[in-house]
Amino acid sequence: MLNHKHWIKLGFQICKLYVQKKNNQRGLVTQSYNKISSVYDEKWTNHMNKFSMEMISKIKFPKSGKALDLTCGTGYVTHLVTEQFNGEIFGVDNSDEMMKIAKKKYGDKCQFVCRDVLDFLKDQPSESVDIVTCAWGLGFLKPYAIIKEISRVLKPDGQLAIIDNSLFTIYEIVISGFSTIAEYPSSLINVMNVRWISTKGSLLRRMRLSGLQILSSWKGEKTYYAKNEKNAIDFLLTTGTAAGYQFCIDTQYSEIIKQRFGEIFQKSYGTKKGLPITHRYIAAIAKKPT
Repeated sequence: MLNHKHWIKLGFQICKLYVQKKNNQRGLVTQSYNKISSVYDEKWTNHMNKFSMEMISKIKFPKSGKALDLTCGTGYVTHLVTEQFNGEIFGVDNSDEMMKIAKKKYGDKCQFVCRDVLDFLKDQPSESVDIVTCAWGLGFLKPYAIIKEISRVLKPDGQLAIIDNSLFTIYEIVISGFSTIAEYPSSLINVMNVRWISTKGSLLRRMRLSGLQILSSWKGEKTYYAKNEKNAIDFLLTTGTAAGYQFCIDTQYSEIIKQRFGEIFQKSYGTKKGLPITHRYIAAIAKKPT
């Protein structure tokens, strides 16, 4: 059966949803992370933890002071900070279910705050923080506003460490997803406005424009090969890779969308190893000049 793409109708549907303000990305993402909190460490943290550890290893920690771990999720990176830093440590995230797990696992070593990250930063005094980390969540927020606020709250010589998906992460998934929705434009009931930073260079420029000095930067990728379409969709949903997106589709279309997405993804990108889901990331360490 020939499945027609309705790109113009999809464009109008997206515009209509924006006008109707059906683009509550923060709420949709939080809803997703609340739903997957119990399996997040098994599915995502264990998959990407070596890259988080690499970021932490590049930070020059002071002997004491105050540290913030933003978009901390279940607290894994916050925990890594506690192993290197003897001071006051706060993990901040907007997902209350992720916070419950973080407090249960690491609450004896640091404090966890369930709150919007930007609002939390705005309440911090200027030049009051020694270390700020932000792993795998910046693109779901307002990256440039966040970096500007971090620069404000950092003490002179204070450091910022960021690792996050780039704009081109999982582009195979994004292309397959758009091709699927173009067959069923009316299935779209919410839109996402993900702000992944495009390149490492863009991240560094924003840090410099915020008054920070770059200490190191790098990029990389890791591919997970799903054995079949069902396995691929399960990975996307349980790791947070598709955070928010499952709530953009009318539930009456859920099964056909999953089926067609799997077929399109398999046809376009399937390999002998399986279906590739490639996370492409950028990272940098910067400090506030004295």
